[in-house]
Amino acid sequence: MLTIINLTDLFDEASETNAENIYDKLQSYFINNDVRLTVAQIDEKIVLGSSDRERFLDVVGHWNDGIRSAARTAVTAWLEHAPLNDMVSYQARLRMSEADDHFHVNGLHCIVQLNQFGSIKLHTVLNVYDRMEMEQNPQNYAIADVIFDEY
Repeated sequence: MLTIINLTDLFDEASETNAENIYDKLQSYFINNDVRLTVAQIDEKIVLGSSDRERFLDVVGHWNDGIRSAARTAVTAWLEHAPLNDMVSYQARLRMSEADDHFHVNGLHCIVQLNQFGSIKLHTVLNVYDRMEMEQNPQNYAIADVIFDEY
């Protein structure tokens, strides 16, 4: 799933950021904070806001529209063509959950941040304040394709 990661929540220095280090830091954080997730895989192709600002800002700028579009497509397919209680209705429910800012391991989008209490927050929708922060300080963020597993 496409994942925005706040690097300042995981690393002391941005120079440490690559797929292996992000994987290790997320795994460590999940274990140390009793988050019932593991990181199964992180794609090597990471978009760092510090080195690929234009691409990062393009993804951030279209983030919520991508969630809305995926939800619309899934719900339309379910309403027009699918029986109840099958894989199509499951996908529609997942996409609508993402549109409601709920993370799910089988979703398409995730934002990894620490909340005001220092606990990890996994959610999906970019609010105005987070988007402004990302646009002003893209060097603090990365976008990666991450596969999460529950245990």
